[in-house]
Order: sequence, then C-alpha cells, then structure tokens
Amino acid sequence: ETYRPENTITRAEFLKIILGSKGEIPTECTPTKTFSDVEEGAWYAPIICEAVNTGIVNGYGDGTFQPNKPISFAEGSKIVSNVHELGAIEAKGEKWFLPFVEVIDEQRIMPNIEDIQQPLSRGEMAEIAWGVMTGHEVENKSRGILPEISSCDDLVVQLQKYEKRNTAPSYYGRGDMVFMEEEMMFDDA
Repeated sequence: ETYRPENTITRAEFLKIILGSKGEIPTECTPTKTFSDVEEGAWYAPIICEAVNTGIVNGYGDGTFQPNKPISFAEGSKIVSNVHELGAIEAKGEKWFLPFVEVIDEQRIMPNIEDIQQPLSRGEMAEIAWGVMTGHEVENKSRGILPEISSCDDLVVQLQKYEKRNTAPSYYGRGDMVFMEEEMMFDDA
C-alpha cells in the first residue's frame, strides 16, 4: 500500500482522522440528527453521529453530509477547530468559514494552499493533524518554515537538515516511522 499524499481526502476520512487525533474513534452512537446519505451500517456512521451530537459538524442544508465528497480546507478548518477547541465561532452567511481559517492560520498549522475552498490532499491533512497534535508549525511557504515533503525519504532528509542546524530535536527512523529523540524513552513497567 502507498500513502499517496497528493490524493484528496473525503469528508468522512478527514473527520475520522481528526477525531482520532483527539482520542478514541466512536464505534457506536445514537444519532440526534440523521442524514439522507449516511447509511446506518456504514463505517463512518458512528463517527458522523458523534461529530453531529457534539456540535463539531452540521452537514449541508439539504439534509446530506456527503461523506464521500472531498473535503475543502474551509470545511476541514472548522472540524479541526471544533475538535481541538481552538476557539473559533462560526460566522453566518457566505463566509461562515473565516473564523476557522483564521484560527488555523494563527495556530500556524495552515499548509500551503492556494484557495481555501480547494479540496484538501492527504498530505495537507497529515500536516494539519501533525501540527495540531504536536504544537509544531506546519510548512507554509509564505512563512518559510519547511520545504515541501512528498515522501518518507523527503521527510528524513529534511529532518536531518534541521538536526544539523540544531533548530529542531533529533530524529531517528524505525522501519517506515520517524520519531523524535525525546520520544525514545520507553517505560517497560
């Protein structure tokens, strides 16, 4: 299997990953609101149910959630902000997303995107999730933080460059995973 960071990510996939970044992913849920396009037995049904019940998402005005639709950065910023309680409050009207986009930018976890309505790629989703979970800044060329990372090999090369400049902690690899040196402490108890 491959990661394919350039591929888009669906609304249901994004929601699952961001909910998972905060804790457990729900496997059961009693819906307070249902959507015409979310079947009860679908893998994403309890995830969407939990997100609706907790006020993370609302769905569309036509009564759908569109779980298989690629998620836009605007939609993703709302989910991240709500799941991680970043403090944005939805505005009304056509620009409902602006407070969420602004808080994502303020947190410095906004990837390089050209249009906030563009579909997010899997790579951009990973940058956002990593940034919000670790508190580290996400690459944004306008800020010049990190160069584009499109593969595990690219990531290792960039981390080695940072290590040489002493501007970031040391990293090591194990298989396909990359770890920070301070995370090497294991408790065998």
